[in-house]
Amino acid sequence: MTDSPFVGKTLGPLARHLRGADFVDFVKTGLVLHDLDGAGVDLNPAAASMLGVGVTGLAGAGSIKARWAPIHLDGSPMEADEFPVSSTLRTGVECRDVVLGFHVPGRSRLWLSMDTYRLTNLGNLIGVVSAFDDITDLIEATLVRETMIGVMKAVVNATDEAKAFQTFCESMLDNARVGLVAIGFKGAMDSGALIDFPYVAGPGDALRKASITWSGATALGRGPVGTAMRTRVTQTCHDVLSDPRLEPWWNLANETGMNSCVVIPFKARDRDAIVVVYTQHAYTFNDVIVEGFEAIVEELEFVLVHVKSVDDLHRALKATIAALSSVAEVRDPYTAGHQLNVGELGFAIAEALELEPELAELVRKSGQLLDVGKIAVPLELLVRPGSLSAIEFDIVKEHTTLGEKILSDALLPWPIAEVAVQHHERLDGSGYPAGLANGQISLPSRIIAVADVVDAMTHHRPYRAAHSIGEALSFLGQHAGTLFDEDVVRACRGVFEAGFTFKVYSGG
Repeated sequence: MTDSPFVGKTLGPLARHLRGADFVDFVKTGLVLHDLDGAGVDLNPAAASMLGVGVTGLAGAGSIKARWAPIHLDGSPMEADEFPVSSTLRTGVECRDVVLGFHVPGRSRLWLSMDTYRLTNLGNLIGVVSAFDDITDLIEATLVRETMIGVMKAVVNATDEAKAFQTFCESMLDNARVGLVAIGFKGAMDSGALIDFPYVAGPGDALRKASITWSGATALGRGPVGTAMRTRVTQTCHDVLSDPRLEPWWNLANETGMNSCVVIPFKARDRDAIVVVYTQHAYTFNDVIVEGFEAIVEELEFVLVHVKSVDDLHRALKATIAALSSVAEVRDPYTAGHQLNVGELGFAIAEALELEPELAELVRKSGQLLDVGKIAVPLELLVRPGSLSAIEFDIVKEHTTLGEKILSDALLPWPIAEVAVQHHERLDGSGYPAGLANGQISLPSRIIAVADVVDAMTHHRPYRAAHSIGEALSFLGQHAGTLFDEDVVRACRGVFEAGFTFKVYSGG
């Protein structure tokens, strides 16, 4: 190794010993000798190659934080006293397998796994050796894999394209530990060929202020973003402030602190689009990360096909529910709007109970179809003003099992068919058709049971006048815990106290 200006002072004997061991010049592990102030005073060729400096560079580097801006694995800055060498000098405890990132000037981020070793002479601490291996490929491959898993898990649950795009940006920002992620779309040439960025995570105003175009006629279209949109080829910028293509945006880059970017084109079904990723650090995007991000964006294209299929299914489900609901209500004019009201109140109660949004929506749909089985009940029994005989009432009660069969055959999602058959069951087992009790009745069915009673009581029927909302809530309160779920009744009362009203209402 080349002599250090510090060798021959406190570390002379140790340095001579290290130089006498020829293996340090050939090992792939980087070795740096530090004095009692933490300054590097000697290093082996592997360390010099990794850090991009020689001994003179080490000796004059001053603060490691200032030169290499070390960061933790999560991307947060590593403070000077957290640096393994500083920690060992301060506490006397050697460090093992500390992962940290270095920003080596002019190169991509370097990830190191570092150990420290105390050096003593006659029992006195005379310095520290830091030993480190380059684990950049491993860390970046792991980052890409975890980013893909995190992003896909989030995006695959999107129910529409807009939610998929925004979720993608937010998940990329969080998982890839970058500074800004945006999705842009190609604007028309007659509108200035501007690129619109409706989906952004991070300082989104920066891109909107940039007035980037995809036309190469002006400098505003010849940067990485415009070029990627125009050529359909991924573009990478390692150092924004030294890239002449980005001169029109240098001031904006200074304001936002964004120093490198990668721009990946893709097809959003029939539209030309790009994913733009910026970070605060120069030389962030090497081949491993760029190829990984391209694979993630390619997966986004498949997700959009999935989202369209889901959207088509939702539309078909909505149409099916509307058709089935209207058939039942056409046959029974006295219950026109009843299923709609039950669905809306059921949804409000489900929200009050803090059910997951998807389940709350299914509760709504269950209410809209709870009486679909009445299409098989003789019309004269549904509209008769007088009371029904026991046999006639048994026929009417069959609408629950008939409804379950119709909805099950239609392959509608849970709990729609189950609610149709259970919404007249009661906690004490006195309901129908199966006499289920308490825990045997699903929560969606218990919610719709309460909503059904409220709407039925507050609307006119051939055999009785309408009751008030207060009377209906009082009836539920009297039977909470016996016929009806107490939590559901409490939530129902709270919904009305918060101002809920039926869309179709004629009660007193």
